[in-house]
Amino acid sequence: MFVIQGEGRGHLTQAMSLYGILEKLGMEVCCMVVGGDEYKKPPDFFMRQIKVPVISVASMKFHKKGNKSIHLGRTILFNILKLPAFIRSVRIMHRLVKYHAPDLIINLYEPLVPLYRLLHAFDGKVLSIAHQYVYLHEDFIFPKEHLLQRKMLRAYTRFTSLFSDRIMAISMYNLPESDNRKLVVISPLLRREIFEKIVSHGDFILIYLVNSGYLDDIKCWNHLNPGVKMHCFTDSPEVRDAHRGSWKFSDDLTFHALDDAAFLEMMSTCKGVATTAGFESVCEAMYLGKPIMVVPVEGHFEQYCNAMDAGRFETCISHRSFQIDHLTAHIFNCRKTEHQFREWVDEGALTLASELSLLLHMSTENPLSENIGGARTSLLGNRGLVLPN
Repeated sequence: MFVIQGEGRGHLTQAMSLYGILEKLGMEVCCMVVGGDEYKKPPDFFMRQIKVPVISVASMKFHKKGNKSIHLGRTILFNILKLPAFIRSVRIMHRLVKYHAPDLIINLYEPLVPLYRLLHAFDGKVLSIAHQYVYLHEDFIFPKEHLLQRKMLRAYTRFTSLFSDRIMAISMYNLPESDNRKLVVISPLLRREIFEKIVSHGDFILIYLVNSGYLDDIKCWNHLNPGVKMHCFTDSPEVRDAHRGSWKFSDDLTFHALDDAAFLEMMSTCKGVATTAGFESVCEAMYLGKPIMVVPVEGHFEQYCNAMDAGRFETCISHRSFQIDHLTAHIFNCRKTEHQFREWVDEGALTLASELSLLLHMSTENPLSENIGGARTSLLGNRGLVLPN
């Protein structure tokens, strides 16, 4: 049974990748619980891929300031006031566990799981997996500023992993073995569609905005810098509803409603990517060898960490705002692709399968263990990715 933190798109994308790997390993997924807004179904790109029941429940979420930055105080107050709703969500989880009797709960950074374990006994195993768990590794280096946010983030991350039998920290790069024996570092779990893409370098820049509050920045830059062709994907209701998913704002700038298939296709053919510092979008662009500029969402400490991590790679730069001229200069100077990053990503399926085998105490004769090699061949052996020169 999957329990997924549904805020944003990152954990949902990781759940899709995990779901495909588990299918290849012959494991049965009984259902998925998605935490966030109980009245809002998960996005279409997720529902199209998942063939098991998906249940939305109330869970913790961020409050935004001007649909652009995170309002920390309102976020804390809102989640305190919603505690009764979270308890109802735990009751729903309990009914699902009693009905399905899963051997394994996979927790993708959802705080409902430790709440459930505090209130109810569970005979199976719990695996917590997310890129945020790398913050629990003693060798992870945080940004020097924002000390209070760092302490709060680590405390929250520890809480989400309480009672876990294994903690998998998804990282952009490998780290030494942790002193915490439950913690293991694994490579990013990217969507299988990424591995099927043929890469080329077109004449446009691709922009991805989680928060539509940045739209005005993009419009202003386009007005001052005509001649730079850009396609921007955003969650803006104006683009999705008023313009029915596509808005040609100018000769050079087109806005698109969020569409995972169209976005990945454009990512494989663009000449560079500007994006907020979400973990998955950065990793996908790096795997495709694209020059990247990341802009952390204001007040979002996780994104500051992601931006700093991405800065370890020569293909990535970071900036405080969407001043696209910084990216165009970076594209001109960047002549490197991240071969080591691709090799690290390609290890992910085998590492995950091995860890699952250990977690469930399965022998080498077990069907899961026998399927590991086949899963690796299936997931890694038929990739159509063609790298740029």
